[in-house]
Amino acid sequence: MEVLMYLFLFFLFIFVLKASALTIITPGESIKDGETLESDNGTFQLGFFTPGDSKSKNRYVGIWYKVSNTTVVWVANREAPVSDNNGVLSFDNRGILALFNATNGLLWSSSNKGTTPREPVLKLFDWGNLVVKERNDGDPLNYYWESFDYPCDNFLPGMKIGKNLVTGFEFYVSSWKSSDDPSQGQYSLRIDTRGFPQVVVKKGSETVYRAGSWDGHYLSGRKPEDNPIPLYSYEFVMTQTEVYFRSEILNSSFISSVSYGTKGDENGRLSQRRKPIYVPLTAYVDHMKAADPTGSHRVLAWKDLFQNRRLFVV
Repeated sequence: MEVLMYLFLFFLFIFVLKASALTIITPGESIKDGETLESDNGTFQLGFFTPGDSKSKNRYVGIWYKVSNTTVVWVANREAPVSDNNGVLSFDNRGILALFNATNGLLWSSSNKGTTPREPVLKLFDWGNLVVKERNDGDPLNYYWESFDYPCDNFLPGMKIGKNLVTGFEFYVSSWKSSDDPSQGQYSLRIDTRGFPQVVVKKGSETVYRAGSWDGHYLSGRKPEDNPIPLYSYEFVMTQTEVYFRSEILNSSFISSVSYGTKGDENGRLSQRRKPIYVPLTAYVDHMKAADPTGSHRVLAWKDLFQNRRLFVV
């Protein structure tokens, strides 16, 4: 009887071990279709999925809320789906994160910032940022690559939209092409750096909505009452090397995102952990008020005006 009990406990341990989601991936390890990587507190998961009600066999690597695995907030291979269930996400021999198909063909890869980590690890943070970092690096913000640099259709707290004025690299949110096709659609949320920088929504190259420039407290195109929930802080940074806008959530018991639909509609999601509370937003880009190219502001040489100082941080 005692032997049977030990066997039972042994197999139970193995079952629990296999059922547990991974929290990091190192070289030699991988995520296959059906497996997931999970943030430490269980808010986010990364794995393979088929979008919407699609009957297609195409599979994508994405990040979603664990409490609602239909809410995908980021897609790695949005332009290059896996055609079956044999995709594998792992590090290649250079320490670069890569997605391979059944024939070991490369479908997608990360791009490390200049150098390659000696001991890379893949980690999904509790705020939804997927990063490649050095395993023993004590600096928690020293990343070789991060998904927040490549937003999809969701603007998560901590993400930024803007532009690196030295390299020209732009951070922007873009809609899916359709509900079952996550490739880049027509609409994008970005910062127009011409004149006085302002947040805009574009349909292709056409500006269809202006949230306006930063006035020190709010975006000029939105009134304070447009944000009735005191859960967010906002940051607008303009220096000689970069300009960006981002928000942070102040209460860690909530999770939130703003997504941009295939028709340019803005949809907000605010949830208490493990208890969804949906808050619809009312900003749509179907109509745009007549305005000059820089909203209510004159065109200014803002690089010289602001000289490397943050305008507003809550």
